[in-house]
Amino acid sequence: MSLSKVYSFSPTFRAENCNTRRHLCEFQMVEAEEAFIDSLDPLLHMTEKLVKNSYKSIIDASQEDIHLVCDEEAPNHIASIASAMEKPFHRLTYDECVNILSEQGSAVTSPIKWGKDLMSEHEQFIVSYCGNQPVFVTHYPASIKPFYMKRDSSGTRAECFDLLLPFGGEVCGGSLREDSYQALRDRMQEMGITDDFAWYLDLREYGSVPH
Repeated sequence: MSLSKVYSFSPTFRAENCNTRRHLCEFQMVEAEEAFIDSLDPLLHMTEKLVKNSYKSIIDASQEDIHLVCDEEAPNHIASIASAMEKPFHRLTYDECVNILSEQGSAVTSPIKWGKDLMSEHEQFIVSYCGNQPVFVTHYPASIKPFYMKRDSSGTRAECFDLLLPFGGEVCGGSLREDSYQALRDRMQEMGITDDFAWYLDLREYGSVPH
């Protein structure tokens, strides 16, 4: 709590059997924590700023290399990314995404049902629907998210987000963390995971802060 804003930047290795074009076996990951926040807005603002600043740094430092790759393979790619970075990112709730996908009918081959996670096809459609601009999708059903995510006032949705990009799909996600010891304990007992994650519960037993 004495350090209210912290982050780590480290190599990450996936041990999953996931052989797709969208998942890297090894990558560099940034993880950040911020104390004393009680809404998603500061997280969304920080994430958008981080993505835009990262883009600018890469463009400024590696223009020659980027043009060498893109000019022949994808001549409009740099302009498309620049356009996306110049505008505020869109924000949609999970419920709004489900309504959009349901209204489109045959435009998506895999129907969406409330309570199910968005598939890659759904994410791509949502990005396209928003003019091929970055989209924050927020407030997924709590039932499909980890136990440690804070829930909204209804108790059915998690205070979380995923960021979808038109040139990579989902690139990051985040959430408010549940800081109530009692709420965490009740939830873990319901899920039968109290013994496995007793250490996590101990972190909250002697005091925590919104984060």
